[in-house]
Amino acid sequence: MQRLLSTVLISTALLGCKIKKHEPDGDKSAAQHKDVPVTASKTTSPEAVALRDEVLAKVRVWDRHYAPTDLSLVDPAIEHALYVNGKAADKRDTVIQQAADGVYAALTRDAAGLAVLEKLVTERYNAPVITRDGDLVRIDLGVVPGSMMTTRWGLTVTSKVTENGNESLLASELVRVLKAAIAAQPGAKIYQVDVDMPGRWGKGQFSYVYDTAADRIRVYQHDKPDAVYTTETLGGALDKLTTVLPSKLTKRPLDKLPIRVIDLKNQPG
Repeated sequence: MQRLLSTVLISTALLGCKIKKHEPDGDKSAAQHKDVPVTASKTTSPEAVALRDEVLAKVRVWDRHYAPTDLSLVDPAIEHALYVNGKAADKRDTVIQQAADGVYAALTRDAAGLAVLEKLVTERYNAPVITRDGDLVRIDLGVVPGSMMTTRWGLTVTSKVTENGNESLLASELVRVLKAAIAAQPGAKIYQVDVDMPGRWGKGQFSYVYDTAADRIRVYQHDKPDAVYTTETLGGALDKLTTVLPSKLTKRPLDKLPIRVIDLKNQPG
């Protein structure tokens, strides 16, 4: 009887070890999200492959299209959505949306995903979208690069190119961007820089409008559309700009908000 009891105890212990060994080690917040699988399967089904492009087209962060090319963040989300909803044609839209939500969660909930997102944002910032409409040149930088984390205020960025906790771009950074745009698109009357600086108080949507005739820069906060902030005249020299922090500029009644590149048409990023 004692020998039988020992055998049962040993078997139970071994079984317990096996169960523990197969428990996921991933981020608990991701594991608790019902639409996000913890691990990826070794092979991707043909059905999941066929849905990749449509899923990625729906992945938006800060209302911008930041979609990863790392399939380890994409395929598991699609497979999970297929598993939960099935492969019937009438479930296709639901599968695509839930898979996109899963990719978003994978990008924003753990260190590995945030590292991918930080890389995507940096690449996009360093390759701004520039459009010209006659004498108006729009430069869209996307979201400022930096260290990202999800807090109770949402997904925020701590960036070295912003001033006073994402309340403005650094003047030196704005001057750098404007000079590059002027070199690429010379002769325009107005150069408009659009950028997002997500922080505790909102998405941080800014437009910096350099009017060459007025010889000054106007700063618009799309999250707080109640005023416009203007610099002093620059004497034709952008390098004289020392700050574009709204609290240090002249506040004037809002005329109208400028149309941003992202609002002009559905641009990636």
